[in-house]
Amino acid sequence: MELLRTITEGEVYPEFKAVKGEKNKFRKAVRVVVFDNENKVAIINVSKLNYYKLPGGGIEESEPIESA
Repeated sequence: MELLRTITEGEVYPEFKAVKGEKNKFRKAVRVVVFDNENKVAIINVSKLNYYKLPGGGIEESEPIESA
């Protein structure tokens, strides 16, 4: 598996601002594109912050990308 691209919140959501008094933290994560048998793509709605994202999760310090 290879890194395809690094994307920051600011690239996807230009209006993104860090919470006052907090530093932006870089955290590696993996995302996947999942198709069903009708070629529909799975996405997750983060209703609390009103945005959508691909399924995936953060990578722990010693965790292989494939496991994350």
